[in-house]
Amino acid sequence: MQKQTASIREFARIIGVDHAAVSRAVTGGDRLRSSVVDEDGRKKIIIFEGCLEWHHNKHHRKDNRKDQPRTTSGTQTSGIMPREVSSDLDSHYSALIKQVEHGRLTGQLMPAARFQLEAAECFRACRDTLLNLPLTVSEIAKGIMVRLVREQGGDESVQTMDQPLNDAALRIRVGAKDEVRKALIQASKILQDGGREQVKEAMDTDDQGL
Repeated sequence: MQKQTASIREFARIIGVDHAAVSRAVTGGDRLRSSVVDEDGRKKIIIFEGCLEWHHNKHHRKDNRKDQPRTTSGTQTSGIMPREVSSDLDSHYSALIKQVEHGRLTGQLMPAARFQLEAAECFRACRDTLLNLPLTVSEIAKGIMVRLVREQGGDESVQTMDQPLNDAALRIRVGAKDEVRKALIQASKILQDGGREQVKEAMDTDDQGL
């Protein structure tokens, strides 16, 4: 989902402050940080993230609120957002909600719990496939060696070489297991702590199976 952005002046209008205050926040980087992006050489603000960053700052009321309504005596009305700004903000968040709902209905979005469950299932399937590789490879290699021995000396040679062939297959299995271990360790570096525990558990299970 593409994030909607606004210029400094547009963002100031949305949150109801003077654009100079937003410009200072962008330049100083003390209030608007991760929400500020560059688009075509101009500073833009991601609206949703910018609103969160701005209003999480407990001193934001100290800014110059030139756009806020004033009483007839000329004093600023405290805590009241201009109707036009309020309408823009309401329209913006309503649009975001509709966009999220559309993504959910079309399958583009899913609940975080469901995503974690499906990701875990996918990881377990990949893990099981990797853990079965050493045995599969050793069996294939043994079959090739048996066929070569039979071609050279017949079935009697296969029987004579049975133990050496088994030892060779075991060494191949152990070597393949080490390569799988390296792959799992490399994968664990990009997984969260919970994923690393699953990788460690998988390797311990494989050790017990040898």
